[in-house]
Amino acid sequence: MPKSASKSNTKQAVQRQQPVNNASYEFSAELLKKLVNNEETVRNEGLEQAKNILQSRKNKIEFLELQKLWKALWFHMWHSDMPLVQQSLARELAELVPNVDSKNRDLFIEAFWSICVREFEILDRYRINKFYMLTRFFLNAVITDILSSSIKTGSNKSENGKRSKNGAVKVDLSRITTYSKYMTSTGPLSFSNNKYPHNLRLHLIDIYVDECEKVFTELKLNLEDMDLENENAEVRQLLLELFNPVVKQAESSEFEHIKARANEEVLLDERLVSWSVVSPKTNESEQPSSSDEEHSTDAEEISDDEQPQSPGKLPQQQADTPLKQQQAKRSKNKQPQQPKKHKTEIPFYNFD
Repeated sequence: MPKSASKSNTKQAVQRQQPVNNASYEFSAELLKKLVNNEETVRNEGLEQAKNILQSRKNKIEFLELQKLWKALWFHMWHSDMPLVQQSLARELAELVPNVDSKNRDLFIEAFWSICVREFEILDRYRINKFYMLTRFFLNAVITDILSSSIKTGSNKSENGKRSKNGAVKVDLSRITTYSKYMTSTGPLSFSNNKYPHNLRLHLIDIYVDECEKVFTELKLNLEDMDLENENAEVRQLLLELFNPVVKQAESSEFEHIKARANEEVLLDERLVSWSVVSPKTNESEQPSSSDEEHSTDAEEISDDEQPQSPGKLPQQQADTPLKQQQAKRSKNKQPQQPKKHKTEIPFYNFD
């Protein structure tokens, strides 16, 4: 056998042994089975392998492969028991967002929401609380990652070395705009698809403003000290895009209970008013309605002489107030009633 033929065979064997640079090979069936295994140690081992793959992968991963991974991670959360274990796992899954490469990060986020929308409706009452917690942590991680990449503060420092309040702020609206469009078009707060579970929408509406406020404190964004109308108008535009998914639910949702919840949790929130996201609204119940004002003016125009009088009674010079009328009725009821005297009737007989 010639040496050239033997060298070619060895090269082919080495090429077969080398892993193929493909997402379908990396997220193999064995890895996905580990993530849904009944034993916690096996699931944690599979989670570490998935972390390493997501961190080391620089090429673009297909969306379908990320959906397969999140389906396995979803059932990894399904099998977890005990509140502390569930909380640590939810934080660990949410912390995957900043560790994914920037080329695959947005697809990784969209893959989570697609699986969440698909699987949230079949959750029972024993497991839904831990998935509420998972969505809360994941939403916080997504908003933190988007705002940290969209906002860049300047290097204006005072004498003590701390950044001044009026430091320069540079804003990039490209990523927050695509995020807002995704959440309202095909995301969990979509208007086009009415088949999405309502409990997920209501949960996101309840926690959205709270999680955004937590992110603002973590990133040290002093929105109260900024001039959002003039100097920092770009920051206000970013806030409008950030809260656009929940504000639209309050304005143009097809479901009345979702619209009412969004009005209560979003439009009437004082924090959004202070951040110049929504305009302040007055309480309509305190203001008299136009119909009440018309009735009051009509009643004032009618004089005592024009009021209808009951027959057999003289016109009163001064009308009794409702309080006097009630007191008069009570006094009549309190008077002891005298027993009626029964008259003895003589029977009448007709003898004709």
